[in-house]
Amino acid sequence: MKMFGRVLGSAAVLLAVSASAARADLGSLVNGTKYCGGNTFQTCATVNSVSFVGGVVTLTVTNTSGKAGSVFTAIGLANIGGTFAVTNFTTSLPTRFEQGTNSLSGAGIISPVIGANAQSPPPANGLHNLETVTFTFTLSGNPDFTNVQLAIHDQGGAPEGCESSTKLVVTGGVANTAVCGPTTTVPEPMTMSLLATGLVGMGGMGAFKRRRRAA
Repeated sequence: MKMFGRVLGSAAVLLAVSASAARADLGSLVNGTKYCGGNTFQTCATVNSVSFVGGVVTLTVTNTSGKAGSVFTAIGLANIGGTFAVTNFTTSLPTRFEQGTNSLSGAGIISPVIGANAQSPPPANGLHNLETVTFTFTLSGNPDFTNVQLAIHDQGGAPEGCESSTKLVVTGGVANTAVCGPTTTVPEPMTMSLLATGLVGMGGMGAFKRRRRAA
Protein backbone atom coordinates (compact mmCIF):
# COMPACT_ATOMS: atom_id res chain seq x y z
CA MET A 1 0.00 0.00 0.00
CA LYS A 2 2.85 2.33 0.86
CA MET A 3 4.52 1.49 -2.45
CA PHE A 4 1.26 2.21 -4.29
CA GLY A 5 0.99 5.55 -2.52
CA ARG A 6 4.58 6.43 -3.46
CA VAL A 7 3.87 5.53 -7.11
CA LEU A 8 0.77 7.72 -7.11
CA GLY A 9 2.71 10.54 -5.48
CA SER A 10 5.50 10.26 -8.04
CA ALA A 11 2.99 10.22 -10.89
CA ALA A 12 1.30 13.35 -9.52
CA VAL A 13 4.65 15.13 -9.28
CA LEU A 14 5.53 14.12 -12.83
CA LEU A 15 2.17 15.35 -14.11
CA ALA A 16 2.59 18.65 -12.31
CA VAL A 17 6.10 19.08 -13.68
CA SER A 18 4.91 18.19 -17.20
CA ALA A 19 2.04 20.66 -16.99
CA SER A 20 4.27 23.46 -15.74
CA ALA A 21 6.89 22.64 -18.38
CA ALA A 22 4.28 22.75 -21.14
CA ARG A 23 3.04 26.08 -19.81
CA ALA A 24 6.52 27.55 -19.42
CA ASP A 25 7.42 26.37 -22.91
CA LEU A 26 5.02 28.94 -24.33
CA GLY A 27 6.75 31.77 -22.55
CA SER A 28 4.67 34.24 -20.62
CA LEU A 29 1.26 33.61 -22.22
CA VAL A 30 -0.98 32.47 -19.39
CA ASN A 31 -4.18 30.45 -19.66
CA GLY A 32 -7.31 32.40 -18.82
CA THR A 33 -5.68 35.82 -19.12
CA LYS A 34 -7.43 38.77 -20.74
CA TYR A 35 -5.05 41.07 -22.63
CA CYS A 36 -6.05 44.57 -23.74
CA GLY A 37 -4.05 46.89 -25.98
CA GLY A 38 -3.46 47.84 -29.59
CA ASN A 39 -1.30 50.03 -31.80
CA THR A 40 -4.16 52.35 -32.87
CA PHE A 41 -7.08 51.66 -30.52
CA GLN A 42 -7.68 49.32 -27.61
CA THR A 43 -9.07 45.86 -28.17
CA CYS A 44 -9.16 42.84 -25.86
CA ALA A 45 -8.64 39.10 -26.26
CA THR A 46 -8.72 36.30 -23.70
CA VAL A 47 -6.32 33.36 -23.99
CA ASN A 48 -8.48 30.49 -22.71
CA SER A 49 -5.74 27.92 -23.18
CA VAL A 50 -2.35 27.63 -24.85
CA SER A 51 -0.07 24.59 -24.87
CA PHE A 52 2.59 22.72 -26.80
CA VAL A 53 2.27 18.97 -26.28
CA GLY A 54 3.49 16.17 -28.54
CA GLY A 55 4.58 18.59 -31.23
CA VAL A 56 1.13 20.24 -31.37
CA VAL A 57 0.43 23.86 -30.47
CA THR A 58 -3.15 24.38 -29.26
CA LEU A 59 -4.41 27.94 -28.90
CA THR A 60 -7.94 28.89 -27.85
CA VAL A 61 -8.81 32.61 -28.00
CA THR A 62 -12.00 34.59 -27.31
CA ASN A 63 -12.71 38.03 -28.71
CA THR A 64 -13.50 40.00 -25.53
CA SER A 65 -13.17 43.45 -27.04
CA GLY A 66 -16.64 44.46 -25.90
CA LYS A 67 -17.28 46.22 -29.22
CA ALA A 68 -20.10 44.95 -31.44
CA GLY A 69 -18.17 45.82 -34.60
CA SER A 70 -14.91 44.15 -33.53
CA VAL A 71 -13.77 41.30 -35.81
CA PHE A 72 -10.45 39.45 -35.42
CA THR A 73 -9.30 38.68 -38.97
CA ALA A 74 -5.90 37.17 -38.08
CA ILE A 75 -4.64 35.38 -34.96
CA GLY A 76 -1.21 33.86 -34.44
CA LEU A 77 1.90 33.23 -32.37
CA ALA A 78 4.99 35.20 -33.37
CA ASN A 79 8.67 35.48 -32.42
CA ILE A 80 9.17 31.72 -32.24
CA GLY A 81 12.79 30.66 -32.11
CA GLY A 82 14.48 27.47 -33.20
CA THR A 83 13.93 25.64 -36.47
CA PHE A 84 10.52 24.25 -37.34
CA ALA A 85 7.87 23.77 -40.02
CA VAL A 86 4.07 23.61 -39.82
CA THR A 87 2.91 20.19 -41.02
CA ASN A 88 -0.77 20.32 -40.06
CA PHE A 89 -3.40 22.92 -39.15
CA THR A 90 -6.96 22.73 -37.81
CA THR A 91 -9.48 25.26 -36.54
CA SER A 92 -12.81 25.01 -34.74
CA LEU A 93 -14.22 27.47 -37.32
CA PRO A 94 -12.96 25.75 -40.50
CA THR A 95 -15.16 27.67 -42.91
CA ARG A 96 -14.00 31.01 -41.56
CA PHE A 97 -10.26 30.63 -40.97
CA GLU A 98 -7.39 29.24 -42.98
CA GLN A 99 -3.69 28.99 -42.25
CA GLY A 100 -1.85 32.15 -43.19
CA THR A 101 -0.11 35.11 -41.61
CA ASN A 102 -0.29 37.86 -44.24
CA SER A 103 -2.45 40.09 -42.03
CA LEU A 104 -0.02 39.88 -39.11
CA SER A 105 2.84 42.26 -39.69
CA GLY A 106 4.09 45.47 -38.12
CA ALA A 107 3.20 46.94 -34.73
CA GLY A 108 6.11 45.09 -33.12
CA ILE A 109 5.17 41.63 -34.41
CA ILE A 110 8.34 39.61 -34.98
CA SER A 111 8.71 36.78 -37.49
CA PRO A 112 8.25 33.91 -37.79
CA VAL A 113 4.51 33.70 -37.18
CA ILE A 114 2.23 30.69 -37.10
CA GLY A 115 -1.41 31.69 -37.39
CA ALA A 116 -4.59 31.92 -39.36
CA ASN A 117 -6.40 34.51 -41.49
CA ALA A 118 -10.13 34.91 -41.92
CA GLN A 119 -11.23 33.87 -45.38
CA SER A 120 -12.42 36.70 -47.60
CA PRO A 121 -14.19 38.95 -47.19
CA PRO A 122 -12.21 39.39 -43.93
CA PRO A 123 -14.65 41.49 -41.86
CA ALA A 124 -17.52 39.05 -42.43
CA ASN A 125 -15.68 35.83 -41.60
CA GLY A 126 -13.44 36.72 -38.69
CA LEU A 127 -13.93 36.22 -34.95
CA HIS A 128 -16.67 38.53 -33.67
CA ASN A 129 -17.10 39.91 -30.16
CA LEU A 130 -17.56 37.12 -27.54
CA GLU A 131 -16.86 34.36 -30.08
CA THR A 132 -14.16 31.73 -29.45
CA VAL A 133 -11.87 29.83 -31.79
CA THR A 134 -9.38 27.00 -31.24
CA PHE A 135 -6.36 26.51 -33.52
CA THR A 136 -3.97 23.55 -33.59
CA PHE A 137 -0.63 23.61 -35.39
CA THR A 138 1.51 20.50 -35.71
CA LEU A 139 5.17 21.48 -35.81
CA SER A 140 8.18 19.49 -36.90
CA GLY A 141 11.69 20.36 -35.77
CA ASN A 142 12.63 22.18 -32.58
CA PRO A 143 10.61 25.35 -31.98
CA ASP A 144 11.54 27.61 -29.07
CA PHE A 145 8.65 29.51 -27.42
CA THR A 146 10.71 31.34 -24.82
CA ASN A 147 9.97 34.78 -26.31
CA VAL A 148 6.67 33.95 -28.02
CA GLN A 149 4.21 36.74 -28.86
CA LEU A 150 0.45 36.63 -29.24
CA ALA A 151 -0.53 38.67 -32.31
CA ILE A 152 -4.07 39.63 -33.34
CA HIS A 153 -5.44 41.84 -36.14
CA ASP A 154 -8.75 43.46 -35.19
CA GLN A 155 -10.87 45.24 -37.81
CA GLY A 156 -14.00 47.30 -37.37
CA GLY A 157 -13.73 47.79 -33.62
CA ALA A 158 -12.33 51.32 -33.66
CA PRO A 159 -13.98 54.11 -31.68
CA GLU A 160 -14.85 57.32 -33.48
CA GLY A 161 -11.77 59.25 -34.52
CA CYS A 162 -9.44 56.21 -34.64
CA GLU A 163 -8.29 54.07 -37.55
CA SER A 164 -10.43 51.11 -38.58
CA SER A 165 -8.02 48.35 -37.51
CA THR A 166 -5.46 47.61 -34.83
CA LYS A 167 -2.72 45.10 -34.02
CA LEU A 168 -2.88 43.67 -30.50
CA VAL A 169 0.54 42.27 -29.58
CA VAL A 170 1.36 40.57 -26.28
CA THR A 171 5.10 40.42 -25.58
CA GLY A 172 6.45 39.09 -22.29
CA GLY A 173 2.93 38.95 -20.88
CA VAL A 174 2.36 42.67 -21.56
CA ALA A 175 0.07 44.05 -24.28
CA ASN A 176 1.17 46.97 -26.42
CA THR A 177 -0.41 50.31 -25.58
CA ALA A 178 -3.18 51.82 -27.68
CA VAL A 179 -2.27 55.25 -29.02
CA CYS A 180 -5.84 56.20 -29.94
CA GLY A 181 -8.45 55.44 -27.31
CA PRO A 182 -12.16 56.20 -27.03
CA THR A 183 -12.84 59.88 -27.59
CA THR A 184 -13.94 61.94 -24.59
CA THR A 185 -15.98 65.13 -25.02
CA VAL A 186 -14.43 68.15 -23.31
CA PRO A 187 -16.98 70.96 -22.73
CA GLU A 188 -16.18 74.19 -24.56
CA PRO A 189 -15.57 77.35 -22.47
CA MET A 190 -18.90 78.84 -23.63
CA THR A 191 -20.75 75.71 -22.51
CA MET A 192 -19.08 75.88 -19.10
CA SER A 193 -20.02 79.56 -18.77
CA LEU A 194 -23.66 78.86 -19.59
CA LEU A 195 -23.69 76.00 -17.08
CA ALA A 196 -22.24 78.24 -14.35
CA THR A 197 -24.76 81.00 -15.13
CA GLY A 198 -27.60 78.48 -14.90
CA LEU A 199 -26.42 77.19 -11.53
CA VAL A 200 -26.12 80.72 -10.16
CA GLY A 201 -29.63 81.53 -11.45
CA MET A 202 -31.06 78.41 -9.78
CA GLY A 203 -29.42 79.41 -6.52
CA GLY A 204 -30.88 82.94 -6.74
CA MET A 205 -34.36 81.61 -7.46
CA GLY A 206 -34.16 79.37 -4.40
CA ALA A 207 -33.15 82.29 -2.19
CA PHE A 208 -36.03 84.42 -3.59
CA LYS A 209 -38.56 81.68 -2.78
CA ARG A 210 -37.18 81.31 0.75
CA ARG A 211 -37.53 85.08 1.37
CA ARG A 212 -41.16 85.04 0.13
CA ARG A 213 -42.01 82.18 2.50
CA ALA A 214 -40.39 84.03 5.42
CA ALA A 215 -42.47 87.14 4.62
